[in-house]
Amino acid sequence: MLDPELIPIISEWLNDGCGTKYIFEGYKTGEPLSKRTIEKIYTASCRKLSIDSQGGIHSLRHSFATHLSPLTQKPR
Repeated sequence: MLDPELIPIISEWLNDGCGTKYIFEGYKTGEPLSKRTIEKIYTASCRKLSIDSQGGIHSLRHSFATHLSPLTQKPR
């Protein structure tokens, strides 16, 4: 699921202390970003790119799952 080219980049990011447990951490070291922070980042990014953010971050999750489904379903 993760592009193999990203693995060394993410490993370096984690080794440099930019994240001790999560790739993107919240204000407290070792704690994940809050749901609200992720929603704010998503909404601001959509606004900046002039993308309709209707459905919010949850719709992004479903879009990703839909994208993966052909890869995981067996042909009938």
